[in-house]
This record gives sequence, C-alpha cells and structure tokens, in this order.
Amino acid sequence: MAVACGDDFSNVVTAEGRVYCWGAAYRRNQLGIAGDHHQGNPEIVWFVETDAATGAMYNAPVVMVSTGQLHSGAVTDDGAVWTWGANTEGQLGQGTNTRHGLVPVRLGMMQHFAGSPAVMVACGGEHTLVLTARGHIWSTGMIADGFMGQGTVLQSGNAFKRAEGVEAMVMVACGTSHCMAVGADGTAWTWGSGSHGRLGHGDVENRFAPAPLPRAAFAGMAVVFVAAGGSHSVAVTVDDVLWVWGANEKGQLGLGDCITRLQPVHLAPSVFCRSPLLTVGCGTAHTLVVTKNGIVWSSGAGVHAFGIPFLYRMYDGDHQIFRRLETLAFNHERVVSVAAGPNHSVVVTDNGSVYEWGSYRQAPPQPTHMPTLWLDEAACGRCRDTMPPEDVLALAMATQLRLGSDSPAGCLPLEVIQRIVGHTVGWPELARGVQMHQGLIRLMGGGLVSRWGASTPARGRTRILEALPP
Repeated sequence: MAVACGDDFSNVVTAEGRVYCWGAAYRRNQLGIAGDHHQGNPEIVWFVETDAATGAMYNAPVVMVSTGQLHSGAVTDDGAVWTWGANTEGQLGQGTNTRHGLVPVRLGMMQHFAGSPAVMVACGGEHTLVLTARGHIWSTGMIADGFMGQGTVLQSGNAFKRAEGVEAMVMVACGTSHCMAVGADGTAWTWGSGSHGRLGHGDVENRFAPAPLPRAAFAGMAVVFVAAGGSHSVAVTVDDVLWVWGANEKGQLGLGDCITRLQPVHLAPSVFCRSPLLTVGCGTAHTLVVTKNGIVWSSGAGVHAFGIPFLYRMYDGDHQIFRRLETLAFNHERVVSVAAGPNHSVVVTDNGSVYEWGSYRQAPPQPTHMPTLWLDEAACGRCRDTMPPEDVLALAMATQLRLGSDSPAGCLPLEVIQRIVGHTVGWPELARGVQMHQGLIRLMGGGLVSRWGASTPARGRTRILEALPP
C-alpha cells in the first residue's frame, strides 16, 4: 500500500514513486539504506535500475510497499518485486542464505514469477507473498506453519514458489504467522498458524495450504478486502460490513470484550455511525478502521492504537470497542490510508500528509504531522495526475496494477466498482473540477498506479467509465 509499518519502523510511498523509511534498524538492515543504525527522520530508499538503451542508472518508481516484522517488499511500475531486510528464514525470496539484505534487490518476473508481473506484495513475520497479474500467489520464507501454501510441513524456503490450489486471486495479506487472500469471486482464503482461531475456520488447527472460508461465514456476502494482524484477522464484505475474528486479549476485535473468536463475527454499521468503510489496518494487537468520511476508528492495545487521546481525557489503557480519533489530530484532513505495526500507527491523508504515533522510540505518543521537508516536499499516497480516465484500473480495493483481458482478476463485479466510485463522489476536490478518476486512484492510499502514455496496450487497461455516474 502507500504506507506500511513493521517492528518499530515504517515505509511510505510518495506520488512520484519514491520510498522513504524511518525507525529502528535492530541490525537487520530492514530500512534498506545499507546501514544498521536507527533513522529518526525519513530517508530515501533507492531502487537502482539501469536503462537498457543508455546505460544510465535511475531510481525505479515504486507503486506499493509492504512491511513485515523486520523485512520489506515493494512492487515497481514494471511489475518487478524488490525485497530487503531480515532474511533469517528466506523471507526475501532471493535464493540466498544471507541473514539480511542491505538494500532492495530486484526479483524479475521472468526469473521468479513465470513471466507474470507482480501486482501486490505482502510481508508477514518471516514470510512473504506475491500476487501476480495472472491471479497466482507465490510465497517464500518460514513455512513451519504452512506459510508456503504447498500442503506440506517444511522448514523454510529462500525462493518464491507458487501456492497450489488457488487461482484468480485479487488480494493477499500477511499476519505475523498466517496468510489471507481474496478470490475474484469474493471468497476469502486463509492458511498458516491457526492459534487463537485467526484462520476463521472454527478451530485452532494449522492449515498447510490455502483453505476457503464458506460464503455463509459472511452471511452470504462477497469479501472485497482482508487484513491480518498479529493473531487476528478482519474482512470487509461488499455491503460495507466489517467482520473480525481471532485473538482478542487487548480488545482488538472491537466487540466490547476480550474473548477470542474462532469464526468471523460482524460489527453493526452503527459502530461507525453507519458510514461506509474505506480501509482497515491491523497491528499486533490493535485495529484501525477508516470510514468514507475520512474518520479513523481504533480498538485494541492502548497507546499503540490511540496515542494520548485528545482534549478531554488521558490515556486509559486498552479499548475493547472502536473509538473515534478526533479529526483535530489530523488537522481536520480526511484520512485515506492506514498502517499499523506492533507498537505504532501511521496514516496518510487525502492531501498527502503523513501522521504517526505509538510507543516505540521514534514515534510520538499522539498523532503528529510529519514535516513535508523530511520527505523532500513530496506528497504521499497520491495518484499521478496525468493518468487518463481510460487507463484507470479496476482497483480491487486499491491493490491491482496492469490487470487486463489476460488476467482472471481483470474485471471486478460492477457493484464493487460502483462502490469504489461512490467513496469519492463527495470529496471536496471533485467540487473544484478535479477529474473523478484521480480520486478513484488515490482512494485508500492511492499512489498505486503508474503513469502510462497513450501507447499503453489496450490489454493492460480495464475500462470502468460505464461505472461512473453521469
């Protein structure tokens, strides 16, 4: 996504496709800047490419970034995956046994993903998933609990392998010890560690291969978005209902208690004042929800989730229900993207501002604006404004890139597209004459679509103009 949180460090993607990192290094080089020192202020991470025609070196534009416990992954606009950081269990997928990677290393589609460009990367505790344009899932890393999805218990793997038994996937997510995916038909899949019921199958058994959750688990509705935390999971269905399950010792499920749930449980729309859901982020023991109106709601582990609450009360421990963070904390800007780590949280607003808070050494105790000077005056989580409307992709909750007629995930149900469109129609910039498709791309973090010219092949586009309101 446009922003990601690891174990006391963070990554953010700017509108120009640059990645900035900051936080703790812990001698695992997870910051990707060729050093193991802590970084208090954001530092640019370089994705060095060489132009085949001129031989000149340049910084490859990044379209999304993901962060695990102590490693990170990114997708660049040519469909390549880059990984860096800790490699204790082969989670970088670079085919080596080195303990960590100093800087991002490029994994080309031809060598690693059967020639299919990557559209999404998700990093977990010590494992990594990659989703390709063909709808296939590739995985690497610690697989004692079945992370590789190969159907067998192995030790670890240091190269990406394709997960068996799953086709036409449109989204992947990683928790500390489990994995999630969404199919084009709206089916949610889970595998990995089953402790605390985080897989949602009604038990605590491990799954060594992706296993579908029955549609009945979500009241018959299609799932359009998933997120995974330390030991809990969430899903959003097409009717804007939030479903939660798994560990709940800190109240991270937001159900008003600390009881573990082995199967998905829904939250009433009234919890979020009946506002449609925009996106969700899961930390180790807290959950952040953003609604259509740009409001952040949080539940779970105290200061990690809330910081020091504003104006009217002091920090009072964990919260077992979702509570609204005051808009004053974000200068009354709409939040469009969130990320949560073990001890901190980061959000991006609709004008590209970054706010962070938490309890680790670099994070302030309450949401604090990051000066744009630290990011070289760049805005984060925004689209490139040269994208013509006909090149806007079916976003699949802002995760898809270059999906076209050759991809099984290339066409979303019309009602899902209309739902995405509906999230942007009330935004102030639309009233100022800004094209609606820019809001579409920027929705839920934006910055995920590369700049294409008129020469882009038609097969690399998904036209959604018919879904736009007149």
